Amino acid sequence: MIKRSVLFVLLLFVSHSVFAEIEENVRVGIMEVWVKVTDKQGHPVSDLQSTDFRVFVDGEPSDLRCFDKTFYDPAASSDESTPGRKFVFFFDLLNTMPGDLDFLKNGITRFLQESFQPNDQAMIFALLPSIHLGVVQKMTSNKQSLISIIRRMRGNMSLGTTVETNEKELMSMLYPFDTTQASNPLGKQGVGARPMDTLHTAQAMVRNFATQEENRSRLTLESFTSIAEYLSGFQMEGPVALLYISGGFPVSPGEQYYEMLNKVLEERFVEGPGPLAYMEHPRYDMQDEIRTTIGHLNRMNVTIYSLDAKGLLLNAVGAERDNLQATRGMNLLSRNRQMQDSLILVAGETGGLAFTNSQNFGSGLAEITRDMNEQYLLCANLPASEKNGRYHKIEVKVSRPGVSVRHRKGYIE
Repeated sequence: MIKRSVLFVLLLFVSHSVFAEIEENVRVGIMEVWVKVTDKQGHPVSDLQSTDFRVFVDGEPSDLRCFDKTFYDPAASSDESTPGRKFVFFFDLLNTMPGDLDFLKNGITRFLQESFQPNDQAMIFALLPSIHLGVVQKMTSNKQSLISIIRRMRGNMSLGTTVETNEKELMSMLYPFDTTQASNPLGKQGVGARPMDTLHTAQAMVRNFATQEENRSRLTLESFTSIAEYLSGFQMEGPVALLYISGGFPVSPGEQYYEMLNKVLEERFVEGPGPLAYMEHPRYDMQDEIRTTIGHLNRMNVTIYSLDAKGLLLNAVGAERDNLQATRGMNLLSRNRQMQDSLILVAGETGGLAFTNSQNFGSGLAEITRDMNEQYLLCANLPASEKNGRYHKIEVKVSRPGVSVRHRKGYIE
């Protein structure tokens, strides 16, 4: 189990007292909200006026203090009058397999070579497999420097083997080594299954594996908090796009291990209120934690765009030789989809996009740049409230019927 003290490596040398001073300075009573409006065909709507928008904070209407819109083609002009975009690349190497990252790096490199304009700026964060988070490139317009650093990124070599080892260890605990039972590992009425005391050991093993995944998810979320603290020290005008490059993290830590154990318990026909009747999966509320964590970035006008390093998810269940392989295949597919959910949740909280289940990363990056170039800016009054770290919900309504509106969902004050 990872000790809580390890989390301090994520603070990026920004003390709590310094961050409190910075946070106090940016409390100006106004919230900027970048809004994307599209029609039924998904095309951007560019002719709306300020009178077409209404902003609500915690369900209460808020007066607009400013209105602006950005609709331009950055490739059409590269002179000094062209507004520069700001990118923050966050490489989550802790949760990314090496092979997946190598494929994705090529797409990001091509994006920088072909689409990064002279007035654009970018910086790079990396969450290492060693659980250290650092700034590996400060804000710069030098795309060659950015490309050089990105090419040196390496994924987590132990990530896949750790999960596979855990599953194999649990499988060997739950099922006998009698190969005659391959078609029906537990046998009729549970004959051939492990004895009851072994199942108690398996329960403890499942809890331990789940705790490991929970710690990894919380460490990943802590990294977003640290990035928010770091960025709060900069005065960055305009929208900031944080490109979260990752294989995703567990939203329901340990879920696949609990499912494996409960499958065995069901097949043993264990009944009654005893501890082995059914092992309920603890309700780790990662969705609420994601909302709270990303709320800090929302306060600083950062939009997250997730890029799933795994690319296209394939059905992991094929013509397996026995039920054990089929179970592991189903677990792999379920786990990958759960990781994908984390990327969708993180991006959705900021009004951004999650590019998942595709190998065409160039298309995803192009969609992100289009999104940045086709937005409305609304400034709304913040409600008077105490500085208690409470989450405030934001809702933007447009008077024009038949359009879709996307924006950040809330913020932490």
